[in-house]
Amino acid sequence: MEIKLAHLYPDILNLSADKGNILAIRQRCEKRGISFLTKTYGIDDEIDFENTNIILIGGGCEKDKITVSKKLMEMKEKIDKYIADGGLIIAVSSSYPIIGKEFEAEGEIHKGLSLVDMTTTYDRKRKTGNVVLKSHTLNHTIVAFENHNDKTTFGEGVMPLGEVIYGANKGQMEGVITENIVATHLHGPILPKNPLLTDYIIAQALKNNGESSELTHIDSHFEENAHNYILKTLKIS
Repeated sequence: MEIKLAHLYPDILNLSADKGNILAIRQRCEKRGISFLTKTYGIDDEIDFENTNIILIGGGCEKDKITVSKKLMEMKEKIDKYIADGGLIIAVSSSYPIIGKEFEAEGEIHKGLSLVDMTTTYDRKRKTGNVVLKSHTLNHTIVAFENHNDKTTFGEGVMPLGEVIYGANKGQMEGVITENIVATHLHGPILPKNPLLTDYIIAQALKNNGESSELTHIDSHFEENAHNYILKTLKIS
């Protein structure tokens, strides 16, 4: 079994500790004997979509988010084919709005990749701090951190990553999770503290590639302790 991950544009998207997400996937793959390869792409590099199982797009400032969105829009047909062929995209932090139909940044509306029926607009109230989601897909909590001014509106049928049970948007839905998309404003990084979400990504990448998605059990007590510590600190049972 093998998973190949493409890390897009860390030369400009470097504000959200995205290497921590990659390390989390790598560790849980290697503990199971799953080969894990990573290739880093700069903003001017040509992406090898055919030899990629997971694409990770991280967080950056507003102007860099716009630069990346325009660059990805130039590859719209290739990205659509990548998704149709079973590719998986992880978009975290400021890259999250790019996967929707359109998003607002620096006072203008920009076209997104339309991979998900959602739009993101500017919100004057900045949302900063710890967040806890209840994920119906994982039947578990997700803990992470947010720092953004975005407000996202979802179309019908979008499966959210989870419902906010602690945080500025309590009672609202956050993120997206499908067979081909895991996307969220949340970072910190998000995956090291959420082993079930990391395993979902690994299993889905294998399944989409025609391999067995049955993952062997591995010791996760460090990750679970980190997860549970945050819940305890926030007094969430």
